[in-house]
Amino acid sequence: LEKIVIAEQVYQIERNVFDGCTSLDNVHVPSNITKMEQSMFEQCTSLTRVKFDAKIITLPKQMFMDCSALECVDFTGADTIKRMRESCFQNCIHLRTMVLPPNLKFIEDSSFKACIGLEHISIHENVRSIGNFGFFGCTNLRSLILHDGIKTIGNSTFANCTSLVKVVIPASVGDVNPLCFHNCIKLEEFLFNKGSKVNEIRTGTFENCMKLETINLWCRVNNIHKDAFKNCFSLQEFNGSYVSYFHDYAFTNCTNLREVKLDIDKIFQITTNMFFGCICPMLRFTFGDEMEALL
Repeated sequence: LEKIVIAEQVYQIERNVFDGCTSLDNVHVPSNITKMEQSMFEQCTSLTRVKFDAKIITLPKQMFMDCSALECVDFTGADTIKRMRESCFQNCIHLRTMVLPPNLKFIEDSSFKACIGLEHISIHENVRSIGNFGFFGCTNLRSLILHDGIKTIGNSTFANCTSLVKVVIPASVGDVNPLCFHNCIKLEEFLFNKGSKVNEIRTGTFENCMKLETINLWCRVNNIHKDAFKNCFSLQEFNGSYVSYFHDYAFTNCTNLREVKLDIDKIFQITTNMFFGCICPMLRFTFGDEMEALL
């Protein structure tokens, strides 16, 4: 099967209908389609382009999973889609860029996992959440734009995005979950926008981000969890004026850390293993106008 034409009288397509059609290369899903089920085009390994005008609310799970030749999906006419279910584009290794459906609100777990060709993604202002492993292993993702409106970023969402250089978290985000940027080995700059609601750096969030040199937490982050900055070998300066709690191993193996700036009136907990493996000869703490040098 190389080509399909979906007739005007068709309004529903059942699950797995075109699953494994390895010669299918181009598809138009017309506006008369109002219901679709999972894995519709899964493993269509020759599929390169899709024009999507279906009037559905939810993109089913595993919709284009393992479509290894897929390069472009046009969602211009898909203005009714609110939710992208799990693994929708997982393993679409030739997908280079993606313009999301204009009214999409929820990107569920593993939606773009292992899309190793994806270089750019813009998460528009209508998106409210990105699920666990949403972009995990997108090793060529260099440009990430998160617009104000998103509230939650899931576990390991951008972990193993080994080409990602800069991330700006919008003020609307209230929660960045564990391991979110784990193993982003080229990440050099990370910023919270003014007015950020994030109050915790969770376990392993920046573990193995070996290019990070400075962390400025001018927002109201007050809790740094275990392994939050583990193996950030280039980290030299940490500014956390609102931080109250530091957990064990928060800065494990940050061997170049030189200065930590805190507010002495807000500190409640600093643990003995907080700087485990930090072999730097001098680490300077600044508490407002008071200073202490630790040898």
